[in-house]
Amino acid sequence: MTRALPMKLPDDFVWVQSQATDDWVGARLELHGCPVIQVQPCRSGWLVKILLSDPVNPQSNVAVRSVAAGMRWSARWARDRVGRLRVLVDEPDSGCAPRDSTLRHTTMGATASQSAIL
Repeated sequence: MTRALPMKLPDDFVWVQSQATDDWVGARLELHGCPVIQVQPCRSGWLVKILLSDPVNPQSNVAVRSVAAGMRWSARWARDRVGRLRVLVDEPDSGCAPRDSTLRHTTMGATASQSAIL
């Protein structure tokens, strides 16, 4: 049996797999470094937990059979809400750093010639 891969998401979405040193287990979908969805163990299965909540359209957690199934479900869910998720991440009270702060941190440590390129 082949293992189906999650559907393609825009480049600003990134899947992060947990490492042995992490305090969480499973897989996490991030948008600009902000955790959006996490697939985590729950009893004998896996749970897709929505980490970035939308007050306009709340979503319940979803039980799935495996991490791969959770990643597929999460990718479909995120793809249907790409625009809204980007808005939520950019909101000041989202708990996520604005996208501009990454650029500012990069340029602060750069030399004058590197800053001109950025």
